[in-house]
Amino acid sequence: MKSSSPQRAQSEDSTSQADALSAGYRIRATRRRLKYTLEQLADKVGMDKGFLSRLERGEKSASIATIQNIAKALGISVASLLGETHNPADIRIVRAGQHQPLNGTPLPGMHSFSALTLSEGGEPFSAYVVEVGDDTERAVGAHAGQEMIYVLAGTVYVSFGGKEELLESGDSAIFPGHLQHRIRRHGRKRAQVLIVVGGQ
Repeated sequence: MKSSSPQRAQSEDSTSQADALSAGYRIRATRRRLKYTLEQLADKVGMDKGFLSRLERGEKSASIATIQNIAKALGISVASLLGETHNPADIRIVRAGQHQPLNGTPLPGMHSFSALTLSEGGEPFSAYVVEVGDDTERAVGAHAGQEMIYVLAGTVYVSFGGKEELLESGDSAIFPGHLQHRIRRHGRKRAQVLIVVGGQ
C-alpha cells in the first residue's frame, strides 16, 4: 500500500485550510449583511460564540451538520455557504448613470460628491467620487470607522490638524475617520478622488 507523499499531504492540508477560510469568510459576510451579531447567530445555531468566531476566521473547521445548521439560520443553501453556488443578488453593478449626486450643483470652489454605493444596497462601506474644489473651509471628519482617499486625477492637499499632505494621482491616504481632516485642490487643474469609508 502506497503512502501519501509529504508534498501531496501538504497540498491537501493547504486546500482544507483554504476551504475553511473561504467558508468562514462567507459565514461572516452573510452574518454581517443580515446584521446579526456573533452572539445572535451562535444562539440561533446553538453553538459557542467563541467557536463561531474562530470558524469565521478560518481557525476551525465545522462538521457538515454544523454547516447545515448555520446555513439554515442564515436562510441560505449549504451549496451557497460552501461556495458552490452564489446568490446573484450578492453582486450589484452600479452603472455610470446611477451615480447619485449628493449636493446638487455645487457653488464655485466647493466639492462635488457622487455616491457609488446604492443607498439600498446595505454595503458595509460607502464609496464616493469627489470633484475636489479649492474650498479650505469645508471640514470632513469625525465619523466612525476608517477612511481611504485615493487620487484619481490631479493633485490635492489633505490636512490633519495643522499638517498638510500633498497627494498626486495614484497616491492614497488611509486613516481613522474620527480625525478631523480637510481636502482641497492643488492648483487650477481638475482634481478627482475616490473616498471609501468603512467599518462605521
